[in-house]
Formats: sequence, structure tokens, C-alpha cells
Amino acid sequence: THAQEIFESKTNPLVADTDSDGFDDRFELVSGFDPTRADSTPDAITTILPAVEFRFNAAVGVSYRIEGSDDLQNWTVIEPSVIGQGRVVTRLYSIEAHPTRYLRVRRN
Repeated sequence: THAQEIFESKTNPLVADTDSDGFDDRFELVSGFDPTRADSTPDAITTILPAVEFRFNAAVGVSYRIEGSDDLQNWTVIEPSVIGQGRVVTRLYSIEAHPTRYLRVRRN
């Protein structure tokens, strides 16, 4: 509520970033930082995640979709429309949540 934000957090409910430090008040509160002090900000976090590089040849003007599956039976669309430019298309996909993900490309 606005009253809770004003009295407990000491932040302005009409402004997403009360201290203008570039971080949303809600994010700072959840992360344990003070949303009223510009010098209280999270450090940059670098995370290396496992990923797979997916490549396919794409003809000029042809539309493709990229699909993913965890079981080779059920496929979901990851990218619905990749328009070919007459060269290799390269994508990187995180596999952190899908350690056994399979990828395929289909013409639309």
C-alpha cells in the first residue's frame, strides 16, 4: 500500500526509484538495500550460465521457427519467426533450466 511504502520504507509511491540510483525501489528492498540512499546499491553480479550454441542455414526471405523439447516428443516454440538472410543464423540458449534440451528449426 502507499501508506506502507511511505511510512515503513520511506520511499515515494509515485516514483519507481526514490533515490534515483538506477535501481527500482522494490528490487532494492527485496535485495536488502536502502531505496532511499543512492550509495546503497547492489554490486554488479557476473554469472556464467551453461548454454548451447544453435546454428542453422537460413535462405533469404524464408521464415523459420526454432523449437525446443526436453523429451523429443513435446515441442514448444522458442522463436516464432526468424527471417533468413542467406547465411548461418546463430543463437545462444541457456540450458540451466533445461539440461537435456533439444533444439530444432522448422520452416514456417
